[in-house]
Amino acid sequence: MKKILLTGFFAITMMSGCGNMTNEKTGTGTQGVETQVTTNKKSTITPEEEAILEETMKESLAFFKAMQDSDYDALDELLAPSAAIDKENENFIFDMDEGKYEQKFFSGDITMENLEYRYHELQDERTFVVGFAVYQGDSHVTIHLTFVDIEDHWYVQTFITN
Repeated sequence: MKKILLTGFFAITMMSGCGNMTNEKTGTGTQGVETQVTTNKKSTITPEEEAILEETMKESLAFFKAMQDSDYDALDELLAPSAAIDKENENFIFDMDEGKYEQKFFSGDITMENLEYRYHELQDERTFVVGFAVYQGDSHVTIHLTFVDIEDHWYVQTFITN
């Protein structure tokens, strides 16, 4: 079931953010879960970006689940060393250029039915941003996850909501 949900999630979310889709790649992801990355033939996504997007999407889903479950061990594994967790207040503490930034855990439900992939941006060879919308009734919350590459693994460096 998990395999079907993740495969469907990637196909649906990528299609909702782009037009004229074709299935480009199927592979086995973390913990043996099959994933698909669908890309827009008209876009300029490189194979490197596609691979990064696939990995950071998996990390994003794991991050959302760990946050909802208050699974601090999993969150610690997903967060970059520059980030910390205030367990008592359920806050993340991120070290940003402007100083420390605190972000509360997302309190709403994040499910495959209300989560939508919005965008990605490769800022440089070590920094990748993925944007999502989480729909709640007639409105939505935008989530921006910034990932940093440390020794060939992508970690959550910041988590920001609107």
